[in-house]
Amino acid sequence: MEIKVISTWDKLFFADWVKLQNQLYSKASVPLEDITHFQDLFEDSRSFPEDKWRAVSVYQADKIIARALVAVSRLNPTLAKVGFIECINDESVFMKLWEKVEVLSRELGASRIKGPINLHFFVSYRWKTWGKARPFYSEPQQHSYYLSFFAKVGMQPLKRWDTFRIRFFKSKKQYGEIRSAKKPEHRLHIRGIDMSRFDDEMTIIHGLFQETFKDMPEYEPMPLETFKKIYAGFRYIISPLFAFIIEHEGRPVAFCVNFMDPLPLLLQRQRWIGIIPKPLLSLWVYFRIKLNFSRLLIMYVGRLPAPDGQEFKGIQSLVAKKMTIPVAISLPHLYICYTAEDSPALKSYREDQKEMISSYALYSKEI
Repeated sequence: MEIKVISTWDKLFFADWVKLQNQLYSKASVPLEDITHFQDLFEDSRSFPEDKWRAVSVYQADKIIARALVAVSRLNPTLAKVGFIECINDESVFMKLWEKVEVLSRELGASRIKGPINLHFFVSYRWKTWGKARPFYSEPQQHSYYLSFFAKVGMQPLKRWDTFRIRFFKSKKQYGEIRSAKKPEHRLHIRGIDMSRFDDEMTIIHGLFQETFKDMPEYEPMPLETFKKIYAGFRYIISPLFAFIIEHEGRPVAFCVNFMDPLPLLLQRQRWIGIIPKPLLSLWVYFRIKLNFSRLLIMYVGRLPAPDGQEFKGIQSLVAKKMTIPVAISLPHLYICYTAEDSPALKSYREDQKEMISSYALYSKEI
């Protein structure tokens, strides 16, 4: 086996990463990578100015069989983030890959590894450990044998999350009672994201993301331009009917970004590329996404503290009221995505209001 390591953008190197992922997964079920995705992340060092990284590929007979990325941020210099992990189903190959991962982590000054984190908190992190429904957009999809490989190298679960389906109309009465008690509308104004000012709205959401997520253990700041580049595709999948900014005295203080799951349509587009002319296919997918009401993903929620230092109360009930008519008309399944095991939000739902759909974990070890 041969191991190659790079620390700056190399198109041919990352083209092999794309090739490996395409070999390991079916285009019918997993969004396949594109070289432009890696180019956006790694070509310009200003995109992630705090990080040093090393990309590792393992080859056998000139064929790539495993890969991983090790990144260490100047803001957290003892922690190595390991992500973009893919490997054929061969434990000895993974061990070879991981041996190099640990060597590079120590060379970069780290004494602890955490993963999977694909370079940065805002890009992607955690693995799926259990699930009973078809995957949704942005949900981790990795081969199940990776979990046993992680156990073999001593990576232990550090934190867990769940996605669950809620019964919206079972919860509606409860939200109404919360609004009556908290009266959030007396202090707060809720509005849909203005798609005609999408770039400006992204600036607002970036600021709210930075402030509301900064206490999370995996959090690291991200430049505004990098944030806009990574989330540019949200222009096509979010709607002001389901994505909101909440304001207090004209100042944005919270957000709730929800959207209908576009994954089945994106996978369909992926399968039909080369069969249907690309402009026609893209137009068809665009209109299908706009008319898609099958599964609503409650994805990103955050709030700033109130001026008195206390928490703004009743925001979820305010969002629920705003969504009542669109949900009543479209009747989608509602998924609350990636709720941490210790999240206070879990107390917002009774057991008869939710159905567990999938679980995830982030792993760690000392080196």
